Order: sequence, then C-alpha cells, then structure tokens
Amino acid sequence: MKQARMSLIREDGAQTGLNRRRNEASTAGFISGRRRYG
Repeated sequence: MKQARMSLIREDGAQTGLNRRRNEASTAGFISGRRRYG
C-alpha cells in the first residue's frame, strides 16, 4: 500500500516537472519572439 502511494507521488512529481519544463521553454520562446518582432 505504502509502495503504491510512493510510486504514484513519484509519477506525479515527474509529470509536474515535465510540465514546468515545457512551460519554461514556451515562455522563453515567446519572450525571444516578442524581442525579435518588437
């Protein structure tokens, strides 16, 4: 029972980390695009 909960938390953390990385990448691209096009 405890093992399953641990793996679930680990998967959830990996998913949020992936989403955060994707958000940072898209935000960086958006900022650079705005800087390029004024």
